[in-house]
Order: sequence, then C-alpha cells, then structure tokens
Amino acid sequence: MVVWILTGLWHGASWNFVIWGLYFGVILLVEKLFLSKVLEKLPNFLKRAYLLIIVIISFIIFNGEGVNQILTNISGLIGIGEVPLTSLESLYYLKSYLLILIIGIIGATPIMKKIAESKKIHKLINVLEPIFLILILLISTSYIVDGSFNPFLYFRF
Repeated sequence: MVVWILTGLWHGASWNFVIWGLYFGVILLVEKLFLSKVLEKLPNFLKRAYLLIIVIISFIIFNGEGVNQILTNISGLIGIGEVPLTSLESLYYLKSYLLILIIGIIGATPIMKKIAESKKIHKLINVLEPIFLILILLISTSYIVDGSFNPFLYFRF
C-alpha cells in the first residue's frame, strides 16, 4: 500500500494521483486477500473484462482534475448521473474510431494466430505484417493529428 501511495505522490501534487495510487493499492490488497481464488476460476474472457474495467477506471482517476470530475466521469461510464450513456458526441467518436475498434477486436482474439499457423499463409504473413504495422501506425497517427489539442499529461505539473 505504501509503494502505491508513494507512486501516486510521485506522479504529481494533486489528489487524483494520490487517489490513483490508493486505488491500485486497495485493488491489489483485495485481490491478494479475497479475490485471487475466485479470479483464477473465471473464464479468460471474464478475467480480461475485469482487467479492462480496472484499467479504464484507473485512467479516469489518473486524468481527473478533481474528485468531482472523477466521480462524474465514472458515473457517466456506467450511465448514471447527469452524463447520458450515449450522446451525439459519443456516437460521433464511435463512428470516427470504428476502424480502429474493429482492428483492436480482431487483434484481441486468436483469429490471427490461427490464420498464421497455416504454412501457406505463414510466408505471406511475413511479407504483409510489416506493411500492416506501418498502416496501423499511419492510421493511428492520423487520428492523433486529427484530434483536438491535448497537451502532454505531465505538463500539468
């Protein structure tokens, strides 16, 4: 717990970083003391979903500019409070990033591994993989360039 509190303090002189450190300390403590046997028995997709939820909430805490904003954002994430679950803005972003989302979903499954295991396709993949990675880099870069101004997180200190 001490290490995670110090990690939070190391990231900056703001309460959100201290809360972020406490959050991970408490999560690890609860997992080690109570949830480890339950988590081991869960199917892989539920383990991944659990991890994704933990990480998303940690990003909200880390990027928050105060406790009120953190609570508002987490409430919006689960569809309660003043923030609607869907809006024109969220649908716009979903549509804008749909290609990246589809690529991510496909990449997170064993589909590509099973395709790559075929000997005939293996040689083709060796040629196409660098091209595909360059395309992903270009697409990701274009989304970053197209996005609104977002200063580097550590410039807040």
